[in-house]
Amino acid sequence: MRHPVGSDWVGRAGNTASGTVGQDRAPETSISGEMGITTMRAVTFAPALSAVEEDSGGFTLRGFPMTSAFVDIFPVDITVNVVVTVCTLNGDEYDPVRYLVAIAPNGERVSEMQFGWHWDDSPNGLVKFRAFLQELPIHADAEGTYTLALYSELHAPEPMAVFPLAIYRNPTIPPPGGGFADMTVTLPGPVQ
Repeated sequence: MRHPVGSDWVGRAGNTASGTVGQDRAPETSISGEMGITTMRAVTFAPALSAVEEDSGGFTLRGFPMTSAFVDIFPVDITVNVVVTVCTLNGDEYDPVRYLVAIAPNGERVSEMQFGWHWDDSPNGLVKFRAFLQELPIHADAEGTYTLALYSELHAPEPMAVFPLAIYRNPTIPPPGGGFADMTVTLPGPVQ
């Protein structure tokens, strides 16, 4: 995970897990169209504190899912690792395009990113899976809960998946314009 120039930041994960997410692997059980898979759907959609794409396929994740991030200053530009896993039936979606969007607490879109791929059918089953690691840049002007969203079209009315990510100012860093040592404390009455 990258952090902004001139500022340090750290993420916090809920139910922290380490492990590997597989890529293009056949499901363990047979799934048919009767299961309700008629179009592509997001199976996993969440940020990770750190993520590494493995040469053998899949990812090694730490701090997954990441539920909050702490930054030293606002405004700030950060990059968040987002894990996206999708599936659909063989015979569907050969050259899909999807969009990652970050939305500020006030509803403003602060980041949009397009990604696409060629997707052959899986020879091992009726369903095909694909896992991605995307680095989503986010511009944050203030503390709050930002929404990460996955869309099938950039301006679709409803996202395929959403994830709330709280971004806070690091409470251990002195406020801008003055440190903790600059604070004045006034005590009532004369001091003896």
